[in-house]
Amino acid sequence: QKDVYATAHFGTAAPAGQFTLNVRAEPATEGYVIVQPKKTSFNYGETAALSAYPIYPAKFEYWDVDGEVLDTNPSINFMVLASHTVTAHFTTLGP
Repeated sequence: QKDVYATAHFGTAAPAGQFTLNVRAEPATEGYVIVQPKKTSFNYGETAALSAYPIYPAKFEYWDVDGEVLDTNPSINFMVLASHTVTAHFTTLGP
């Protein structure tokens, strides 16, 4: 697994409160995602372990965060520094 840090905040204080992490599979018929811990609200700086699993005959391609390509490893650690949508992208192999 690889640690991934997607957002940097500079200043004297971290944002207060919790942030939403929406995690999805695209297309949903080609794979699924497991998030640990299993929740959608995270404190600033908390890490979520994300694992993408293709459904045969699909293949995992990459993760994106809010539309920007993040990583091609199917298992990542994502540090939550703001609210984000993280998407696992899958493609179908064969006919």
